[in-house]
Amino acid sequence: MGPIITAVGALVAVLGTWIVTTALTTENQNKLTESIEKSRAAYQGAVEDIEESRASTLGMMQSLEQLMAVEDKSAAQKAVVKGLVDQLNEAVPALSLAYNAQADSLNMTADALERYIEAEARRQLQQESTDRMVELEKERIQIAEDLEKAQADLYLAQEEYNRVTENGTAAMGEYDTAYAVAQVTVGRLQGVVNNLTQAQQDNESESAALQGQYNDLSTATDNAGSAVSNLAKDLDTVTATEEELAKATRTLTSETETLSSAFAEQKENGSLSLDTTLKLIEAGYGAALAVDEETGSVRLNAEAYATLAKQKIDEQISGIQDSQREQKTRLLELEGKAALSAAMGHAAMALSYQEAANAMKGEVAGTDAMIAQLTKLRDGLDTVVTGDWSGKAATTPKSSSSSSKSKTAEELRVEGYKAAMEDLDYQRNMDEISEADYYTRLEQLRDKYLTENSDEWRSATVKLHEWTKSQREAEEKAAQEADKQAAKEKQEAYDKLRADQDYFHDIGLTSDSYYYQHLEELRDTHLEKDSEAWRKATVELYYWQQKQQEAALAAQQTAYAAAQKQRTDLVKQYTDERIAAIKAEQQAEEDRINALIDGIDEEIAARKRLREEESDEDDISAAQKTLEAAKAQLTFARDENTRRELEKEVARAQEALDKAVQSKADNNWYYAKEQEKAALQDQLDAANDKYQQRIDDASSWASDRVATETARQKAEDAQAEKELAQMAAAQKAAAGVLATVGQAVKQITNATTNLVTNNNSATINTGASAMTPGQLARAAAKVLEQMAKA
Repeated sequence: MGPIITAVGALVAVLGTWIVTTALTTENQNKLTESIEKSRAAYQGAVEDIEESRASTLGMMQSLEQLMAVEDKSAAQKAVVKGLVDQLNEAVPALSLAYNAQADSLNMTADALERYIEAEARRQLQQESTDRMVELEKERIQIAEDLEKAQADLYLAQEEYNRVTENGTAAMGEYDTAYAVAQVTVGRLQGVVNNLTQAQQDNESESAALQGQYNDLSTATDNAGSAVSNLAKDLDTVTATEEELAKATRTLTSETETLSSAFAEQKENGSLSLDTTLKLIEAGYGAALAVDEETGSVRLNAEAYATLAKQKIDEQISGIQDSQREQKTRLLELEGKAALSAAMGHAAMALSYQEAANAMKGEVAGTDAMIAQLTKLRDGLDTVVTGDWSGKAATTPKSSSSSSKSKTAEELRVEGYKAAMEDLDYQRNMDEISEADYYTRLEQLRDKYLTENSDEWRSATVKLHEWTKSQREAEEKAAQEADKQAAKEKQEAYDKLRADQDYFHDIGLTSDSYYYQHLEELRDTHLEKDSEAWRKATVELYYWQQKQQEAALAAQQTAYAAAQKQRTDLVKQYTDERIAAIKAEQQAEEDRINALIDGIDEEIAARKRLREEESDEDDISAAQKTLEAAKAQLTFARDENTRRELEKEVARAQEALDKAVQSKADNNWYYAKEQEKAALQDQLDAANDKYQQRIDDASSWASDRVATETARQKAEDAQAEKELAQMAAAQKAAAGVLATVGQAVKQITNATTNLVTNNNSATINTGASAMTPGQLARAAAKVLEQMAKA
């Protein structure tokens, strides 16, 4: 016992050291878990603060936007705007939002401000995500180190626990202590390993989620970068707009030159030529022209022209100023985005925005130059129209009674239209242009010279409408003729192909199935629906399909009967096999239990034989004991008679006791075996009842299945008979319809003959009834309608 006790004591001492180690490991793990939770909570708090700040900032921005929409702000409202601007600048670093109270404007649009706020929130979230991912990486390393150490400690503790179970028995007090210590140690270390493993999984999940969030924020930033790449397109659009404005400015300059040329022509010739007059009308200066009906000359009123030209120039300047305001607003947005990108550390983005802003400054300078040019042009109109531009016609004296009336611009445009139409009519009459070209140019001249809804405009529009209507009617007529020709060609093709198909079918080269399948294709491809040939082919197909349906129904009935017989045979076979299997299983169980009973009977017989043999041995032993006792009494007895009697009494008592004990044990054993036999018999009876129930169930299932299949077959047979009856009725109806059609055709033929012979005054008598030609026609139509429905 000494070495064993020493070994147990040493083992308990080792496990005591493990308990201390386990306590320290558990404490370290708890501290790590607490640190992880604090770090996670701090990150969540920071994210919530960013979201609250973002929502608050957007709320201030919306309040500012609502205030900026107010016209004619009061001093108090402007003070509130200034306060909101200051708060926004404080809430969003490097925002640089400014409010001009005098101009009542901000240096940034609401859209740009909102994007700035959202970008700052994304930047903060991205920074927090980066910091948290760094913290998670540190935690991951620490968890991995602690987990590796805990797993090593668990392995060693498990080894010590295995030594406990191998070196002793739990019945010893020392080993009871060793088992308890080992179990506590292994359990605690296993808990530490499980907790660290879970912490490692949580760390990986959070890292993956943060990586996805970081990627989303980066994508948003990249989208902002792609927005910068679209600046070139925006600038191209702005440049195109400026080119249009510059073109309009050049047009006004050219019109001023046309004015100078027209004044010179008027001064030299006393009036304007038709070409110059039309140019001025097309330029929009028809109101400045006047026609002297007495002389027929066209003259230009300089003052009226100058008024119209100044009005057009002012409108052009106003349009350029509107465009320039948009340019300046865009310039402020670009400069704000450049500042925001620089503040967020996006140098490339900031450079792109700044380059776009510089380009926009160039566009603003260009519009300034155009405004200056147009202003100079407007101021120079007074110089252009100054002086005597009356020319020769001005020296012609007129009496006070002369009736001079100036023509309006509308009248001049009508004259120009008529002159152009005379030339156009000449070209058409000389076949120099087609009718289509004629009406196309007519429409162009109408839109160029005439005012909408004027008399001349309406006259031209009516001509165009009549031309379009005649073209449409011609197209419809051509389409109808084409349809008729196509129908005729289809019918001819059908007749030819049908003749060939009938020939091949008659000589047996094609089967019935092939013949009727291609007959349907020929009908659908070449014949007009509801035509006589189409209906005739449809009737043939109907009879063929009806015949096929009858054959299919007969085959189906045969298949149904065969399937019913097969299903019944399978049910019977399956049921017989199930019953046979159940009976075999029942017999096997019965054989097993009978074998057990036989074994018990054999064991009882062997036990009885053993007891009989033991009884013989006991008799011999008792005799020997009696002999030995007698010898001992002869040796030591003082009172020979007394000792002898006592020993005999003791021997008899002991023998009686032994036999009573043995008899009791045997009786108990016999009783237990009889009980075991009775239980086995009950088990056998229960098994027989169960097997008989399974046999009864199988027989009942088979009967039900056969009854179900029989009922279903009867229903199918009844349905088949019903379908056959319906088909027979349909055939009978179709035959009646065909007979009626034949009778109607015969009556129509007779009626036609009578009408020709009797000059439409006779009636047609067939059988006991008499029908007029009109009644015959209606009857035939009704029969054909019924036939189509059938």
